[in-house]
Amino acid sequence: MAESTPSRCKRVLKLCCYRFNNPKQVPKNHYKLVDTIGRIGFAIKALLYGFLGYLCLKSVFGDEQTVNESPQGVFIFLDSQSDGFSHVALITVFTGITVYSIWRFWEGLSGQGYDSNFSNKKNFFRYRLSPLASGLVYSLYALYIIFVITGPKPLPNASSRPTDATCFPLCWRDTSLGKAGLTLLAIAFTIAMITQLIQTFTKTFHAEMQTAFLDTNDEWRCLRKTVKLIFYTAGHVGFAGRSLYFGLVAYLFWRVLFGGVIFLDQTESTTGQAVTAVQTTIAGKVLVGILGFGLMIYGFYVFLCVFLRRFPTPPPIEDKLPSPLPEAEKPAPSGEDVALLILRPRGEVESQSTLPPEEDKLPSPPGEDALLILRPGGDVELQSILRPEGGDKVQSNDSATDSV
Repeated sequence: MAESTPSRCKRVLKLCCYRFNNPKQVPKNHYKLVDTIGRIGFAIKALLYGFLGYLCLKSVFGDEQTVNESPQGVFIFLDSQSDGFSHVALITVFTGITVYSIWRFWEGLSGQGYDSNFSNKKNFFRYRLSPLASGLVYSLYALYIIFVITGPKPLPNASSRPTDATCFPLCWRDTSLGKAGLTLLAIAFTIAMITQLIQTFTKTFHAEMQTAFLDTNDEWRCLRKTVKLIFYTAGHVGFAGRSLYFGLVAYLFWRVLFGGVIFLDQTESTTGQAVTAVQTTIAGKVLVGILGFGLMIYGFYVFLCVFLRRFPTPPPIEDKLPSPLPEAEKPAPSGEDVALLILRPRGEVESQSTLPPEEDKLPSPPGEDALLILRPGGDVELQSILRPEGGDKVQSNDSATDSV
């Protein structure tokens, strides 16, 4: 009997939902490509946040009246340098940001990092929506760089241009549609702040660090604790600075939405306005100074990711798995063996209790059974094979080379 169209559509939809919630992630033959574009993108992202932290510190300790503490301000600042340097710098940043956005889109579409221990909702927001939204933001940054390159040259060392003046976000609170937009933006940046706080106070990003070469390379083994400490500390501090940055933007939107009296420089971008708006007091300047150092440390953490991060993104559950010990650090097979495994003729495996190393104490099972001893180092030793009654006993002391 032919399947009806509604049943076929329902079956296909169910299959699509299953594949979406259980992605195959990245094929192994694409690992090298993902690794390359990921590291290139992170290198430029580190440069971006380093300059962003510098602009925040410049607004606190510098003499300039207006500093645009935002990614757009970084692009304008680079364009304000000498022609030769500015063109090379902007083209390099444009290329790196484009590559990074490609990696983020690939990460979201393939579901890199999906964890079967998480719910479908958590996996969707963490490994689908978040990277896709990030890829969209960085794509807009790349388009803005084109706008900067083709636009008028800014003043030397400036981070804003009078031609970029806009009434946003103040003019949005004058209409119902604008207020709805401000509400969505305020909620989005509040959620972004919370996600960065989660990274700050948990070990979620620890699973992204690759430690194999630190554990197996003799030159790095003595420094692995120091390298890990620097990487993890920079990550926690950097995420705290990033959460503060998003929190200031969310605060600006909520303040504008509820009609607070606020004066904004319309030549700055929204994130720059959020940072500038809190500098009316000494406490605000101190806060922005802390923000500047935090963003520079985050840039340093992202730079370390170029060398220490794992690509593609691994699931966080792997953080709970111990790193494999190098061969030189495996314990010697002295003392008691871990277990005795008896392989029955039909394929069943029987595990006996821990045994002393003396071979004469090994039990002799009936029938044609194989005795396997699991050594502490992880090696499996074939102890003996016994024939049925009347047959010859075949002895073997070969050690398997594979570990279990």
